[in-house]
Amino acid sequence: MRRWRSTTLTAAAAALLLLVLLTAAYMSIVSYGERREEDKARQMFVGWKATYNKTYSSIGEEEHRYAVFKVNRRRVDRRHIDADAQRYSYHGLNFFGDFTREELRRRFWGCEMEEGAGRQVPGRQQREPAGIRMVDGGRWDGCRW
Repeated sequence: MRRWRSTTLTAAAAALLLLVLLTAAYMSIVSYGERREEDKARQMFVGWKATYNKTYSSIGEEEHRYAVFKVNRRRVDRRHIDADAQRYSYHGLNFFGDFTREELRRRFWGCEMEEGAGRQVPGRQQREPAGIRMVDGGRWDGCRW
């Protein structure tokens, strides 16, 4: 009986050791892949900044913009998978790659009229373009982003 316990404990210890070693090996592979992906994303960000001449006022702002860039890059990558399946067209990262959706909405979607906007240029008459129905009486001038 005593010998059986000793053999069982030895086998259990060996199995536990094997499990620990396999887990450690798996974790190193996972962390290597994540590290490699992070390095690749950082290199893409550096190249993207150079392409679009982007600079930031602080390291904190740059890290924030890098995080936004990674989110947008993942979105583009997912879109490419859909494009490969012929569900959508291909997209890419352009000048706005470090903008959040909220920043884009706030800055570029919509229009506010400036004070005194809508003045006519002296000597010019505003005409409706042929074949286009003007909205809001055709007052499209004075829009500011």
